Amino acid sequence: MLKIPVVFHVLWHLQKPEENLSDKILERQIEILNDAFRARNSDIGQLRSIFQMTPEDAEIEFYIATKNTAGQAQKGIIHKQVTRKFVMDLFGSGINIDMKSSLTGGDNPWDVTKYLNIWTVDMPIEFFGMQSIGIIGFGTPPMNLPNWPQNSLDGIGADGIVMQYQFISDNNPAAENLPSEFDPFKQGKSLVHECGHYLGLRHIWADKGDEITGAPACENSNGVLEDDGIDDTPYCGSSSIDDGCDPEKNSCEFEFPVDFPDMWENYMDYSNDACQVLFTPKQVDFMRMVIMNHRSELVTWDVVATEDSNPEKISIDHNRMDRTIRFQFPQLLQYESLKYSLRDACGNLVFDDQRQISTTEGMIQLPQILSGIYFFSLSDSKHQITKKIIVQ
Repeated sequence: MLKIPVVFHVLWHLQKPEENLSDKILERQIEILNDAFRARNSDIGQLRSIFQMTPEDAEIEFYIATKNTAGQAQKGIIHKQVTRKFVMDLFGSGINIDMKSSLTGGDNPWDVTKYLNIWTVDMPIEFFGMQSIGIIGFGTPPMNLPNWPQNSLDGIGADGIVMQYQFISDNNPAAENLPSEFDPFKQGKSLVHECGHYLGLRHIWADKGDEITGAPACENSNGVLEDDGIDDTPYCGSSSIDDGCDPEKNSCEFEFPVDFPDMWENYMDYSNDACQVLFTPKQVDFMRMVIMNHRSELVTWDVVATEDSNPEKISIDHNRMDRTIRFQFPQLLQYESLKYSLRDACGNLVFDDQRQISTTEGMIQLPQILSGIYFFSLSDSKHQITKKIIVQ
């Protein structure tokens, strides 16, 4: 299981207390995320049989952080009163990222390598002096992924996700006052979509199509076929934001090798919340690869044994070059039997053994295993210490 600690930065105005989302709303949103990523959402059976696909459990879960960057107990929900709106001038200066910094009226992220930071804000667009909701959310993928354009992170600022506050969860009273055109997006799935971006997934239509009219385009602006980089999402040329759950929608009729319709059931479309029910198996594989290789410090970092649970002060070092693990004791310790084990990120045992230790140090050669995150443990009858290692 890959568990990701989350920090919510709830930014609110004194004049609009509904922006100050309660912990109950945020905790419910975490439940929605976990149902989606564990493929246990109640509507998952809506996937059309034409895709001949079984939705897959990603074994990725999110939880509200319990420790701050100093390792002290602190709940990962920050409520901060602010004095400004974070207006988006999409026809001028572009996306506003001031909410990501205290210096610009927002709130600083916790260590972005160890936490998923999520800012909930009011971020209206402004057009000829009039303000309205325009962006539900935006998230940052890791840099240099093969399925993203090179400039995909330009102007995004600190790593994390920003959400328009009314679209958090399905129990948010602030959503009740939204204009009717936003009714299809009140089930809390917008953050599922943004977490997909955060874990490396693109829109399934790869951002082709006319941004103003919504007309589909099966080639990008350079006249080249462009896909989302995932093999089992059907090729399509536009989002389904205006199409509902239309079984006839097929924006690009290609044989690759089968001409499937657009998969508006996918969380990475812009379809109505009621339509979205799954990540495909290949999307799941890609997100797990991204965690293993690009966000390895993010996962379960705060459940690895601390110094307090290691009274003997045993040190463990992993050498990535020669694939060895060396452990050292501060003094000569006589263990009747010292056990060691290696488990993968899902908790599956890769190997284990035990040996007599009568020296102050030891070394273990790792077996030939796949690249990824692993947990190495040393234990005797009284103590256990675990270290996260990355095998490349």
